[in-house]
Amino acid sequence: MVCGFVNLNAQQTYIPDDNFEAYLETNDMGNGLHNDNYVATANISGVTRFNVEQMNIFDLIGIEDVASLVNLTRRSDGLTALDLSQNTSLVSLSCYSNNLSFFRYIAEFFFKLIGS
Repeated sequence: MVCGFVNLNAQQTYIPDDNFEAYLETNDMGNGLHNDNYVATANISGVTRFNVEQMNIFDLIGIEDVASLVNLTRRSDGLTALDLSQNTSLVSLSCYSNNLSFFRYIAEFFFKLIGS
């Protein structure tokens, strides 16, 4: 018999994209419940780098809770919207060969690039 424990009272982050959630769960950043559209916020808040290219991830909703995100590589997948306005630690972004029609960011991100 295998027993597991999932703290249902922990803060959760909504991840609507099944492939993004599967990536997080597979890399020990989930909540232990596959395909429930949530991960434990505490498991992603300290992550500094994401390389999520060519994984059929079309929606990165939930990335706003990755508070320590410094580097995001997101190429060749058909992403249509990206909101990085809450990712204030971000200093490196590679996001080409997508179909972005919406992109939100913080102005400080570009000032960091210019000042480097």
